[in-house]
Amino acid sequence: MKELSPELESALVAYLEGDCTPHEADLLKAWLAEDAAHAEFLYGMKHLYAERSAASEAARVDVDALRRRLLERHEFAGATASAPSIKSMKTNRPRRVWLRAAGYAAAAAAMLVVGLVVGRGFDAQRSADTYNTIRVDAGSKSQLVLADGTHVTMKASSSLRYPASFGSGAREVWLDGEAYFDVEHDAEHPFIVHSRRQSVRVLGTTFNVQAYSNEEVNTVTLLSGSVGLDLLDNEGRLLRTLRLHPNEQCSYDTNDGTYRLTPLDAYERQCSWEDGVYRFRDESLDHIAARLQNYYGVRIILEDESLGDIRYTGTFSLTERLDEVFSILNYDHRLHIVREGNTFRISARRR
Repeated sequence: MKELSPELESALVAYLEGDCTPHEADLLKAWLAEDAAHAEFLYGMKHLYAERSAASEAARVDVDALRRRLLERHEFAGATASAPSIKSMKTNRPRRVWLRAAGYAAAAAAMLVVGLVVGRGFDAQRSADTYNTIRVDAGSKSQLVLADGTHVTMKASSSLRYPASFGSGAREVWLDGEAYFDVEHDAEHPFIVHSRRQSVRVLGTTFNVQAYSNEEVNTVTLLSGSVGLDLLDNEGRLLRTLRLHPNEQCSYDTNDGTYRLTPLDAYERQCSWEDGVYRFRDESLDHIAARLQNYYGVRIILEDESLGDIRYTGTFSLTERLDEVFSILNYDHRLHIVREGNTFRISARRR
């Protein structure tokens, strides 16, 4: 395989440092599309880089040394012929927050999909005041580790604004959409997630937040630890502060200001909330369809307006296929569902 160009080498180092520009990301995207071996190679390089010892993290990046280590691993045995040749290249780029892969399932080609560089599922911006923004498209998800060690799993159609490093005060981030947080404990620096008409304050815990700006109901699910939940009005004024307990969920209707606290059932406690869980309690099909569009990246049309008022209660994992979800919703066979490409049309079944 031909040697990488200097420009592509630079883009690779930028990716490893978590500091890709849109142009560099486009170069990598095109390179990954050329050969499946490129994706596998990039995935391995990224994880070797993430495994560097703390003592070496501040040092320059030696891409060629990483490549040699990669080819020594048994899972890449025999890959010498397909791995691209890279000149020894070092850089003094500043250390950044590392974006990590959600899994090995589709090798590194999936990284552009789930949001590790740039692409359909992800867009990272760096502003002059050292804040970053990660955006994840419908049907995608992404994982990242913040500067304090907090792990975040971003869900579909979501964005998170966060600082490149936390200062001496509270650790604050801003969410539009859904994310699962595993917060690094720090009693002196509370971790605060701001979203539309609510703020979640924690010291160290695991919880999930659903707060899409285009939906009326926000939900906060506490899995371990303790959180304080501030419910706000349209002007940002505090309406009420709640204390959630482990395995408890709060649903806040931002339209009428009402909220509901409910315990998680046995199934919900066993589910992997990091993978994604959608729990709905007496919710309309209209609202459920809107959420499914965000999760699965599809368009759902309710042909009969009255269908939007049908109400459901249930829970499913986002690892389930959409047709399985529709089967659950259509348990009584009252719906007629037709797929046209990426669009699903739902009408009342004639009896």
